[in-house]
Amino acid sequence: MRRSPVAPGVLWVLVIATLLGGVVALNVGALRNSIQASRLEGDAAALRSQNSALESQIAGESLSGRINQLAHSYGMVQVQPGRGAYIRLHPGQRAHRPRQRAAPKGGAAGVSFARHGPAGKP
Repeated sequence: MRRSPVAPGVLWVLVIATLLGGVVALNVGALRNSIQASRLEGDAAALRSQNSALESQIAGESLSGRINQLAHSYGMVQVQPGRGAYIRLHPGQRAHRPRQRAAPKGGAAGVSFARHGPAGKP
């Protein structure tokens, strides 16, 4: 029995066609991933923009003037510097000197309020 001289050529064509089909499939997958990554980058940029807008809004609402207005609306007045009165909870014990507290982050440093009772008395 004699082999056809065309049979090995057809076999090689099929092998090469299969390999080229695999390369095309890999390129399509890579292109899809690239498109998805680009879309995700756009979403991330939009979220960063929203975050910066929210940070600006928070900064605007936490200005010391706004805090002062809110404090006054709750009946608080600003304490005069150096005029601090302390209540002794245990009169028989020796008085301790109060520790200095650190200024709050992002707030108005050095501003404190006291609530006044009836007729403006603390």
